Amino acid sequence: MSQGRRWWLLVVAYVGLLFAMQPRLGFVVDDLKGRWGVPAFERVMLAVAVLAGLLFVALTLRIWRAAASTDRMLLVAAMALYAVGASLLEVPQERLHYIEYGALAGLAYFACRRGTAGGMTVWQAALAAIALTVGLGYLDEELQGALWERRYFDWRDVLLNGQAAVLGTIAAVPIERAANRSS
Repeated sequence: MSQGRRWWLLVVAYVGLLFAMQPRLGFVVDDLKGRWGVPAFERVMLAVAVLAGLLFVALTLRIWRAAASTDRMLLVAAMALYAVGASLLEVPQERLHYIEYGALAGLAYFACRRGTAGGMTVWQAALAAIALTVGLGYLDEELQGALWERRYFDWRDVLLNGQAAVLGTIAAVPIERAANRSS
């Protein structure tokens, strides 16, 4: 199996997992709030967001030397926008949108770069990854509104998914370029 196909299979598997979790997610959140209490649940959601940020910082530090100065600026911008966006959210579990759809955008970017005939340019892949991720984020919300008990369509969530798509792609571009420089 080609490397490109593996990237697309990873995207499909990730989307399948993401969508498979959705029908039960509201119940899980309510259960955790009931067991732990709302303040503890909010602290856990903050810890998850911070952990995701730290993992991104660790990845950034790993490729920092190989990154060009413009790529370093993109990485710092992505980190700063993530931190600001995640800290401004009033509903703690909404931070998960940044993690879920930011990761999807990164996977989609790599799939577009490596998994298309002849490969896409960096910016074609970035735009395609953003479009694909935003479309899947919208579909996720539509499914929530139409199919799943205790879930509903929310334009704010569509917007968060879109912001995550942009952030994930802003991060994926310099990561790929730095990885290519170091290999």
